[in-house]
Amino acid sequence: MNEAEQERTDHAKKTRVISPEHWQSERVRKEVFTDSHQNQSTVIIHEPNYVPAKGLIIDFHGSGFVHLHNDNDTYFCKRIGNATDYTVLDFDYPLAPEHPFPAALDACDQFVQHVQANYQDYCEDPQQQLVLIGHSAGGNLVIGTQMRALSRQQPVATLAILDYPALDLDTDPDDKSYPEGPSFPPKSPSVLTVSIGPMFR
Repeated sequence: MNEAEQERTDHAKKTRVISPEHWQSERVRKEVFTDSHQNQSTVIIHEPNYVPAKGLIIDFHGSGFVHLHNDNDTYFCKRIGNATDYTVLDFDYPLAPEHPFPAALDACDQFVQHVQANYQDYCEDPQQQLVLIGHSAGGNLVIGTQMRALSRQQPVATLAILDYPALDLDTDPDDKSYPEGPSFPPKSPSVLTVSIGPMFR
């Protein structure tokens, strides 16, 4: 195990959800997406079990661009899928330093295009509603995919939800102002799902 892998393992242990809820109203399966650089990314697919999916969500987890997908991400996808009856595609993109920029953005961009081109393979919603959710570094990747789509004059997502996105990577953190109030990111995924669940009604 190299240094980066050890650091990721330690980080995952620290951020592990102690008692995740296991929803009975979903089916979970995995597939592997291979991008043009031959990087392989795992996609964890959470599908409603008892009702037709109302649309698709692609979730890009937070990572600082270096940390592994973990139980918090699975927990969030379970919660948001249960709250919305959408199929959730939890995309585990390539990480630095093994895969330097723009590997993660390329993979996310190509996966979004893949889903748009093969929407019916994931969901039968005739309106083809596609929601992108990104947390921290994932928020950066959501914006990056949509900026690329606009530059290609291709369709963008129906809705983009940015959860404490990392958008300004140039300004020194000590020079940034921070809002007062509850801490972010939320300590519990339920805070976010309660807030954004009504958007899907």
